[in-house]
Amino acid sequence: GETEVDEDGNWSFTPDTPLDEGKHEFTVVERDEAGNEGKPSDPFVVVVDTTPPGQPVIGEVIDDVGLVQGPVGNGESTDDTTPTLKGKGEPGDTIVVIDNGTPVGETTVDEDGNWSFTPDTPLDEGKHEFTVVERDEAGNEGKPSDPFVVVVDTTPPGQPVIGEVIDDEGPIQGPVDNGGSTDDTTPTLVGKGEPGDTIVVIDNGTPVGETEVDEDGNWSFTPDTPLDEGKHEFTVVERDEAGNEGKPSDPFVVVVDTTPPGQPVIGEVIDDVGLVQGPVGNGGSTDDTTPTLKGKGEPGDTIIVIDNGTPIGETQVDEDGNWSFTPDTPLDEGKHEFTVVERDEAGNESKPSDPYVVVVDTTAPGKSEVGEVIDDEGPIQGPVDNGGSTDDTTPTLEGKGEPGDTIVVIDNGTPVGETEVDEDGNWSF
Repeated sequence: GETEVDEDGNWSFTPDTPLDEGKHEFTVVERDEAGNEGKPSDPFVVVVDTTPPGQPVIGEVIDDVGLVQGPVGNGESTDDTTPTLKGKGEPGDTIVVIDNGTPVGETTVDEDGNWSFTPDTPLDEGKHEFTVVERDEAGNEGKPSDPFVVVVDTTPPGQPVIGEVIDDEGPIQGPVDNGGSTDDTTPTLVGKGEPGDTIVVIDNGTPVGETEVDEDGNWSFTPDTPLDEGKHEFTVVERDEAGNEGKPSDPFVVVVDTTPPGQPVIGEVIDDVGLVQGPVGNGGSTDDTTPTLKGKGEPGDTIIVIDNGTPIGETQVDEDGNWSFTPDTPLDEGKHEFTVVERDEAGNESKPSDPYVVVVDTTAPGKSEVGEVIDDEGPIQGPVDNGGSTDDTTPTLEGKGEPGDTIVVIDNGTPVGETEVDEDGNWSF
């Protein structure tokens, strides 16, 4: 085509027919009114490009702030108010970043085909639906990318609570009181939280592990490594998916104690029934079917009483270190070999005590008889007949009985003394 230079010396030309897609090398020749033509201009090359770029993709969104860093999944949360978006495109193209429908900035695809964008202005708390549009050098814009949703969350969770600590080892199992003892070196901590949040467990100031709050809002944690003997002050911190951490929980103290008490001793067994009362010697007899056992131990510990190999009851050591036990059920007639075991608050049990044997005997002896009365004074000595006379004011009474039994001598209805049946079954008084 042709055009004329205007009175100001300027010219312009717009093709009547659209140019084809591709490279166009333009030159112009100036012709004067006499028909003389000058030398052609140097070429001016234009590439006609009406094809838009392909649909771009937001490859990833990177959080580089706080405790949880790295890629943020589509639909996930971040505490980074200026996260970095990344992707690929045609080198030299422009990436237009759109947040919730509003363009928030642009970046250029580098020579390696990569682009990244970090907002200059911090994002508001809440949901951000990012899309990007790729614009080529000719100004063609492609279809917007699929959305990539990021939730900006800079609000920390509330202060968590350790609900309870569970002992599932040894004879004493179940919840452990705050400040209490346990023989379980891997007790289980449990509590509640926001589903999906992470619970960081801290023991004496050092993090020892993490667990996740389940969909019902519950969490539990059992240490992988057994706890050392001694005091453990547990706290937990709740961390949300964005990486925000709440205030630590109040402490929950547990004392790990796997050392059993020393071997206990049955100090004495007390008979408080019948004519003969008081301590019963080891191996001795008693007519008390509920004698009282006594001893010493560590205040707060439990004493388990065992009779002939069978536990029959328990009692607690008082604050002064003393314990006593009286059977609820009367003991059977016969030999009873008592032992006791001391169990501490953590559930550790001692070695059994040495046996303490008591023979329960509630059967009265048979009818006793005076075998003979001996006169050993004056001219007439020897046995005195029943109903007979004697000049011996201290005659000797003799008879037989059960070895070890006591013979009570009664004169005219009044007890005047006692003697013991010897090992041969004889007695004299």
